[in-house]
Order: sequence, then C-alpha cells, then structure tokens
Amino acid sequence: MDPRIRKYEDEIARLDQLYVDLDRLWARVPQLAFFAIFAPFIWYFVSGGWAVVQLMVTAALVGTQAYLIGVRKSENRWNRESVREDLEKLRAELNENAGA
Repeated sequence: MDPRIRKYEDEIARLDQLYVDLDRLWARVPQLAFFAIFAPFIWYFVSGGWAVVQLMVTAALVGTQAYLIGVRKSENRWNRESVREDLEKLRAELNENAGA
C-alpha cells in the first residue's frame, strides 16, 4: 500500500473523531442555554441586582460557543470531503499507473 494512501486514511479517521467530539460539545449547548436562562435568578441576590447583565453576558457566551462549534463542524465536513476526494484521485492515479 502506498504510504500516501495511509496518510489520507489516517486524516479521514482523525476528522471523523473530531466530528464525534464536536457533536458531543454541540449536545451540551442546550444545557448551557438552560443555565444561561436561570443564571440571573440564581445570582440575583448575590450580585446585587446585576441579573440583566449576567443574562446578557451568559447568553452571549453560550451563543458564541454554539456559533463556533457550528462553524468548526461545517469546516470539518468540508475538510473531510476534500480529503476523501483527494484520496479517490490518488487511488485512480495509482490504478492508472499500475495498469499502464
């Protein structure tokens, strides 16, 4: 087996594992959003009435995390597809050279 094929297969496996990890993080976003909704009520008395600020900051952090995870998932899908296409081209090239 050509070592280049092995490198492509290893990269696809790495991207698949990264996608699983990103899915795990994505599954936590609703839990964090739930916390964002109730954070002001929990900390209202401790914070001296800064509940609105806490709500905005917590919601912004959860929203940013959701956006970044979504972008990374999308980028990961694109990278995996690109690597898969390159692997198919390499295999076709090797088959063509072996047949000639």
